[in-house]
Amino acid sequence: MIWCVQPALAEAMLPHVRGFLRAGYRRSGNSYAENIMLNELKMGRLALWVAYRQGDRAINAAMTTRIYKLDDGRKVCHICALGGRHMRAWLHYIEQIENYAAWEGCAKVRIEGREGWSRLLPAFVRRGVILEREVASHG
Repeated sequence: MIWCVQPALAEAMLPHVRGFLRAGYRRSGNSYAENIMLNELKMGRLALWVAYRQGDRAINAAMTTRIYKLDDGRKVCHICALGGRHMRAWLHYIEQIENYAAWEGCAKVRIEGREGWSRLLPAFVRRGVILEREVASHG
């Protein structure tokens, strides 16, 4: 099952999913600032999703999503971080995120992350890649 954590419960849930979220941010090359993320969760700007096995309620994955508007006014549901284990047991829950996005009036779901996601989610269209280059500091 997948569950969207209510903002008021985010702080209590975070210790149980911290490792999954850190791994998701790290693999995508983004920084993990837990205090900022927690504040965003509490204010409802980010949503926390938890995937677990129904039988024993063992948590297998966690993700965060953010809904925002594009310049043309259309809304996007962005999967910001996703980490977990036993992927085959929960990857199909992406469909529920798509349903949530549609219900929220989003035109699309966006995932930015590792190259491997394009193989795992063939229904998603690859629109580009994120390129980055480090620069030397002058200080």
